[in-house]
Amino acid sequence: MMTQTTREERQILHISETMIEATEYFQQLIKQKQFNSSIQIFSSIVEGYNAIQGHIDQSLDNETINSINNKLLKMIKEITAHLEAQNFIKIDEIIQFSFLPTLKRFNAEVNKLYEGRSINNITNIGLYYGKKDPTMVYPKERVEAFLKASDETNTNLFFFSDEDVDLNDKKILGKFHRQGVWVKETVDFPEVIYNIFPNTVARQSRIERKLRREIPFTSFVIGDKLTLPFKIVKQREFAHLLVPFRVITDKKILIDSLKEYGKAVIKPVRGARGENIYFVEEKGDKIKLSERENHVILSYSKFYDWLDEVIFSRNKKHLIQKYIHTRTKTGQPFDFRAHMQKNGEGRWQITKLYPRTGNKKSNQISINRGQPLKDIEDFLKKEFDAEWEEIFHKLQDTALNLSFHIDKLYGLAIDELGIDIAIDKNRRFWIHEANLGPQTKAHEVERAINTLKYCEYLAKHQIFYTNEFNERDSYNFMFSSKSSRLPYKEINQNLIGLIENDNQSDRDKLAYGYVSSFNDCTFVYFNPKDVDIDEMLIKGKVFEESEWREYVVRYPDVLINNINHTPPMVKHILDDFEGIPMIENKELNNLEVLKVLRKEGLEELLIESDQLISTKDTLSKLKNHKQLILRDCDSNSFNSSKVIKRESHDYCFVSENKQEMMNQLKLSHQISDLIKNKSYYIQYLDEMHHFQDNLFVASIQLQKNLNGEWELIAKHPKLFSSINEFLMNHYLHHQFSLIDVLNETFYNSKSQISKLEKSSKGIGEVINQELDKNISFLSVEFVLQSSEFKVFNIKTTPEYGLINELGFVENQVKNAVNLMQI
Repeated sequence: MMTQTTREERQILHISETMIEATEYFQQLIKQKQFNSSIQIFSSIVEGYNAIQGHIDQSLDNETINSINNKLLKMIKEITAHLEAQNFIKIDEIIQFSFLPTLKRFNAEVNKLYEGRSINNITNIGLYYGKKDPTMVYPKERVEAFLKASDETNTNLFFFSDEDVDLNDKKILGKFHRQGVWVKETVDFPEVIYNIFPNTVARQSRIERKLRREIPFTSFVIGDKLTLPFKIVKQREFAHLLVPFRVITDKKILIDSLKEYGKAVIKPVRGARGENIYFVEEKGDKIKLSERENHVILSYSKFYDWLDEVIFSRNKKHLIQKYIHTRTKTGQPFDFRAHMQKNGEGRWQITKLYPRTGNKKSNQISINRGQPLKDIEDFLKKEFDAEWEEIFHKLQDTALNLSFHIDKLYGLAIDELGIDIAIDKNRRFWIHEANLGPQTKAHEVERAINTLKYCEYLAKHQIFYTNEFNERDSYNFMFSSKSSRLPYKEINQNLIGLIENDNQSDRDKLAYGYVSSFNDCTFVYFNPKDVDIDEMLIKGKVFEESEWREYVVRYPDVLINNINHTPPMVKHILDDFEGIPMIENKELNNLEVLKVLRKEGLEELLIESDQLISTKDTLSKLKNHKQLILRDCDSNSFNSSKVIKRESHDYCFVSENKQEMMNQLKLSHQISDLIKNKSYYIQYLDEMHHFQDNLFVASIQLQKNLNGEWELIAKHPKLFSSINEFLMNHYLHHQFSLIDVLNETFYNSKSQISKLEKSSKGIGEVINQELDKNISFLSVEFVLQSSEFKVFNIKTTPEYGLINELGFVENQVKNAVNLMQI
């Protein structure tokens, strides 16, 4: 007979208890003939049964329990058949007289079996904040509240971050508060982790993902302000409580919504703590715009300008929501905040339910900054007279029922909610929003006690909750070595790994393979989706006996990353390579590079630029400049840029393969549409030097040597037949050298090239020091303006048509070998 750990025993006990609770709820749904909800709950009951069946079969040599288990299996099959036929009466009969009594007997027998076994009564809890020390970033009042709560509960509390975790020995260098001072002690993994700021799996560090597989975590993400309402609407049960809203994608949706609602609220989808919330109301042919106590009356024209500058110029999604008029008898706006938490039994409870009010001159509720909370009973009696008690109970019921409903929508993984409830003049209840981590400055200790009790509950039963934002299923494109039939290849040499991009040529990869072989290394290339982060294995093409063979291999000893940009969905995969030396050729954000160069005193090398603020601002700049380049703030590619040229009374707008003449009104609409969903910055390109009627750009290519110093590997003139070709980087093939082109303009062209090389190396050093030390390639592109070269574009990925590809690969492999030796 296999023996079980205390953790496994707790899990079996908890699952059996949860199955009883779920079955009681399942019976209610059957009586109400709610077919879809019944299927969901019954599926969870079956999952619970399957979860403990393996332990029963393998670990419990108990004839009574095994007999009961067989009966349960038979009843589950019967219920399944009747559920498919929607035979609700028969199912209710089986539950009441057979299934539920048998489940309770099963639970009693398991409890009897484990009775008297030793379980440690003190719960070790780790408070965790990813890569940051929780005591340094968490509010002082909240840290102190947890320390006080720990003294009042049976818990041993310590704080830690990623750098404190030793995954191999399963130890943590924890930060403890002992006799008024902070001390560090090495301890075993805790029984439960309270993760202060939950992340989606894509944003979790490798350390966090590993810990989550071994230790219960308390907190999970629920998405933005749109995710939850969409889920509630889909399930319908509480949809009537939601305030009507729409996502703002353009001005028409906003204006149509405003006409429908009469008065509305505009707020960011990812906003928090009441910031950047605006109230809008139609006033005849004007718009009243309010933010807190500030009010202004605008014409529609001015209102459109405000939208361009504030709502559409920022790369943030907004929604427009119907305004719900709620005022006290004295004219203050009010609502109710229900602070909900799970308790020491894993059940929802109301930690605090209190009214919140705002200034009479404002539509907005004031966020509590630590002042005493208003007493809800006194407030209700004053505002609702004889109805107060009925409304009080309805508030409690709404908060509890909605919390349980939301929790079900997220896999029962939610531990805490802040629910904002409004009551209009018709006594109708509305939910403004529900969010995680509500403000609790007025009752920190009470909150902390409940949090630690819930931690004790998770630790006692060893419950590993999860939800859709924490599942690898959302990354089902990833490789799984367990389901692969590919052979595992043992690599005894140093292994160089290339993370390929979609444009990597076969010739490049072959060069990497041969050069690696010459340096007594094995070479493998792979795609990010071919990484099994659980088993720390990759599926890749290994260069073996002068050909490519596909194997499953270990993580490489050194990595060459040729991905131009890193999508969020694969970033966490690359994070898993933390600690492996890496040579990177990823593209940096050009705007961020330019900002850093200016900060470091290299502004004189750069083409003049500004943030694009509004349509009006852009048109104003065109009065003083002949030509502007609009660069996407969030794009690394120059191809997404636009060019506006002033020509007489009209404008020429150039975008990718398109060139169009526009009057000022049409251009205004074009710019307005551009900045609705994206942010742009402007580069002033009033003139570009020509060579033989072609636009001219000087391109300087650098690569790091074995000493980590920048070396010139190529210098070329890029010639473009038109501004469209310039935007698309479609340069002409020609036989001219950079000296040939410069000789037309400069007396000493070699001196100019030396200046360009020196400037480029200075830029490379700043990038390595301030942005990314792993960048090993640099392409700096200059335009000639008034006999001065100015940098307009910087790239950190090679253009193979401009460099010696074999020489580039040889340098990369040599640098990789050198990194392994270091």
